[in-house]
Amino acid sequence: MADQPEPKKAAPPRESPASNVTPMVYLSMPLAQNGGSLPPDAMSLYHSAVTSLLNKPSTSASEKCFIKDYAAVMAQITQGAFSKSTASKEVLEIQRNPKNIIKLNELVMKPEPFDGERPRPRRWISDYEEAMLANGWSEEIAMKYFPTFLKGSAKDWYLTDVRPEPVTKWEHVKSLFINNYLGESDYQQLSLAIEAMRQRQGESVSSFIPRARRLMLLLTPDLPEREQVQQLKLKLRHE
Repeated sequence: MADQPEPKKAAPPRESPASNVTPMVYLSMPLAQNGGSLPPDAMSLYHSAVTSLLNKPSTSASEKCFIKDYAAVMAQITQGAFSKSTASKEVLEIQRNPKNIIKLNELVMKPEPFDGERPRPRRWISDYEEAMLANGWSEEIAMKYFPTFLKGSAKDWYLTDVRPEPVTKWEHVKSLFINNYLGESDYQQLSLAIEAMRQRQGESVSSFIPRARRLMLLLTPDLPEREQVQQLKLKLRHE
């Protein structure tokens, strides 16, 4: 009986581009180089790569940066705000500081999204600063993720009035927010609250000072430290 030819061995499956994202550059780089657009098949490749990474049990720091860049770019495209200059700046920042990436599902305190009206602006900015402390955010992280917790008209305000400015300090971002969203009645209520505020019976100095300073800086974000001290002295209990 003639020897039967051996069946051909199946060729090993080719590795899908989505399963190895290491050689791929951040999405924002080719977009910036091509005027903010890529062919559909290229965009599909990035989508598949990110989907593959999200299904992995764990991801490396570089893979997290890759996912973060993809998410940021897609958000900008949706809002019509992607540009070459902002893309290159943000990608370089991610590459230099991969630790400045937060996981929203792992926050100790997650700020509620602000839509321009609700929650009340004064309460929302105060809660955001509480989240900064609770989550151990630096000013850099607080400014970077500030727009993440804005939506609707508040996001529009950020993209038109805040983002174009060379913002370097959290107090500046906070001041822009207060000037835009706190009306005259809010200022009057806050002024009255600060004027009437005193150290409570049984309240420690270490508890009172942060409470008082938070209201002072909410009303006047750039209040000099010397003036803060002077006001605090007047509000402390004299045993």
